[in-house]
Amino acid sequence: MTLAMDERTTLLHKYFATLVDSREPALQQLLASAHVVRLEAAQPVFHAGAMCQNYLLVLQGSVCVYLTTITGREVVLYHVGPGESCVITTSCLLGGNDYPAAGVTEEPTIALAISAQQF
Repeated sequence: MTLAMDERTTLLHKYFATLVDSREPALQQLLASAHVVRLEAAQPVFHAGAMCQNYLLVLQGSVCVYLTTITGREVVLYHVGPGESCVITTSCLLGGNDYPAAGVTEEPTIALAISAQQF
């Protein structure tokens, strides 16, 4: 499942124009190494205790980020929509920590995935 190059470019310019238009070689290399992923609705994106594998920039759809309490209750922390990225993922990648929460798509979602190594 991939996007046509013109659709990818359109979505990237719509939500992440500053990154796409940057003349910074490191950013251009980062975007060139990224790939588009399509996720179905209700698909887990990450779970508590897992190591972060990818940094996602959401282009369409949304991801719900939540904690599960010791009593089993789910507490929604926030939603990640088009033009956004996950704060917890950023924190995990920068700090080298595992996820303290979980994320699941709320609807079919398209995102640009940047590997943890590239990030």
